[in-house]
Amino acid sequence: MSARGRGFTLIEMLVVMVIMAILAASVAVVLIGMRDKARVAKAGSQLLAIGAALDAYRDEFGSYPPDTGYGLDMATSPGTYDAGSLWRYLLQRVRDPKTGEALGPFLQDWPRDDLRSYADASAGKSFYLADPWGRPYGFVGEKRRLVHNPGSFDIFSVGPDGVTASDEPGAEPNLAYDGVDNDGSGRIDDASELGAAAGNGDLADDINNWNPR
Repeated sequence: MSARGRGFTLIEMLVVMVIMAILAASVAVVLIGMRDKARVAKAGSQLLAIGAALDAYRDEFGSYPPDTGYGLDMATSPGTYDAGSLWRYLLQRVRDPKTGEALGPFLQDWPRDDLRSYADASAGKSFYLADPWGRPYGFVGEKRRLVHNPGSFDIFSVGPDGVTASDEPGAEPNLAYDGVDNDGSGRIDDASELGAAAGNGDLADDINNWNPR
């Protein structure tokens, strides 16, 4: 075979390799897209389950559990809000202070793989309910800080990018979960202290219970 023939064969091989690489990249993009869609669907389903459990808890106790305090440093939080609140009040039995009866758990069959352990500053070893990307679900239940669902609760996952509106560059600091009367109103963590936290869970790729995606 001539050198020219061998060269042509090498070029053909290179072309085939390039085509295979392009096809492999295309398949990878499709698979990633399918995986993210499946995770978004799972997050939406889990939020529905959490919401139903929160309503069941309220039916028994007359109010929702303490907020999770989304955005606080789990290691240094003073304990005013509880990153493990959903685990502590929905997945564990809770004692009724009036009757002494242990009620619950209100959230059944939560996958163990979707729990993450952490050291709570007040409660010690705890767990938080993790979304499909391994991040804590956000939950706001106290009336003074509700933004999207007055009279109910706000719950959300920050979605694939892990960013909430309050994490946007130049956003105001989130003062709504620090347990301090920052604005001097006489009330700790009232609505005027929400700042950029008002947008938590409200970016285009977030999954929440006020604008389901």
